[in-house]
Amino acid sequence: MNLVAPVNIVELLRQLREGDGALQNEIARVLQRIREAEPTLKAFIDEPGREQRLMKQAAALESEYADRAKRPPLYGLLIGVKDLFRVDGFETRAGSRLSAELFAGQQASSVTRLVEAGALVAGKTVTTEFAYFSPGPTRNPWNPEHTPGGSSSGSAAAVAAGMCHAALGTQTIGSVIRPAAFCGIVGYKPSFGRITTDGVFPFSVSADHVGVFASDVAGVARLAAVLCRPWNHKAAAREPVHKKSVVAVPCERYLAQADAGARRAFERGLERLANGGARIEQSSLLDDIDQINAAHNDMIAAEFAQVHAAWFDKQRKRYSETSAELVQRGREVDSQRVSQARQDRSRLRERITQESERLGASLWASPASASAAPRGIEATGSPIMNLPWTYAGVPALTVPCGLSEDGLPLGLQLCGCYEGDEALVARAARIEAILAASSDD
Repeated sequence: MNLVAPVNIVELLRQLREGDGALQNEIARVLQRIREAEPTLKAFIDEPGREQRLMKQAAALESEYADRAKRPPLYGLLIGVKDLFRVDGFETRAGSRLSAELFAGQQASSVTRLVEAGALVAGKTVTTEFAYFSPGPTRNPWNPEHTPGGSSSGSAAAVAAGMCHAALGTQTIGSVIRPAAFCGIVGYKPSFGRITTDGVFPFSVSADHVGVFASDVAGVARLAAVLCRPWNHKAAAREPVHKKSVVAVPCERYLAQADAGARRAFERGLERLANGGARIEQSSLLDDIDQINAAHNDMIAAEFAQVHAAWFDKQRKRYSETSAELVQRGREVDSQRVSQARQDRSRLRERITQESERLGASLWASPASASAAPRGIEATGSPIMNLPWTYAGVPALTVPCGLSEDGLPLGLQLCGCYEGDEALVARAARIEAILAASSDD
């Protein structure tokens, strides 16, 4: 059985909006897909009664919106939700062995917005413990012997396998962009604060982003229009379709963090963009990547320790060694270091904007991961290529960019200036088309 079967949600939404009875048929189809693929991939938290719940909700939605003209923008879309988000009717455990009571509270606003737009929750998806590096059981649909990445492991795998139409994830270092790249789909991390994080169990309040997964950029745009309020449709529409973009590339010191296979795929991607009319500009940006990496990692470790301070000592035995070590490390970071790291984050954001303006660059391109998905599920791969963009809080998006020698997906990471999300998504759609067309040649 082919485990890779992502769904084109723009076409699906058109069919659901125009068809009578189409929703229950589609839900039944996806449930069959879950029955087939979930035993291998283990992307979802187990939910007894999932099928009955979804069929009942689908029937209710069809009844409520019998008038096609009144159907909301995400009518019938099945959304996987990472097990950091509070969702009414579901327990939240953040991939941990802690009691669900510890995480109880009001439903995340991001989930509410999707539901109000007509989406249905397919289920909770697997996350690494507390969204850090201790993985769950999820496997990669492209090759189950490999990791799907993390920490949004289940969300990426479920979308890639067609077990849901789209999914929510979070990113504090690289937990949306990396798993999306590993699973051959599109992941989008907005500018810091563009999607509210309330109702999401925190890792680092200064670096947590809510992100989304879909099969393509057009699908991401549909989700962003609901989640990022306000979403400026006019700003995206103003992007000239045939504009020759200037694509900026960060310095070699940063790029050297990726392995040879990821670098080759990246260079091929740049060549395709150049052949498609883009001008590639090299930059010295991120020549201080070692300091950036250290500042970000210290900041998030300290904030992680603060999140867990109230109960960690009593619950220590319920933590994996990986998470416990991060708490201990975070306790050793002094407040002055955290304050400086937060200030440097803002300065990096400004540097990205200034360098973009100097070069006349419309976006930045880099490898979406340091390698293809590693073999095994004991680790989720390195997020190092995503770190500086997350630290700066600028929008980032990955599109598929070829396969490794082992036949595993690799991604091209595209980043914009802070609050330039609409422009980034519009430009990414054109780049996605260029890469797809050149791969078919």
